[in-house]
Amino acid sequence: MTFPPPIFFFLLLATWFFSASHVFCADTVTEDKTPTLESIARNCMACHGGRGISRSPLISSLVNIDKERFIALLQGYRDGTTPATVMNRLMQGFSDDDIRALADYFQAIDPEVSPHK
Repeated sequence: MTFPPPIFFFLLLATWFFSASHVFCADTVTEDKTPTLESIARNCMACHGGRGISRSPLISSLVNIDKERFIALLQGYRDGTTPATVMNRLMQGFSDDDIRALADYFQAIDPEVSPHK
């Protein structure tokens, strides 16, 4: 009896994982398939640190920025009026309401409670 090559098992596992990924990430989209605010904020945290508190002096924290400045910066990135290397591309497709919601989300985080302890 011969067994299938190892790649077969890898492909089988990958197929199961990707077909079941919606079960593990159920809170990332709403019923109408739009991303939740929490899932969008988690994307920000990939670079800006857990809970929006950066560990790098090269990337700003999102929790210590004045709300109006935060909104103006993100709108500037989106509109191309604020120079950036990456943020101007990431902000494409965000509405003013999306930006205000992100500002509110990060304003609600207590910067004294660091995720880096």
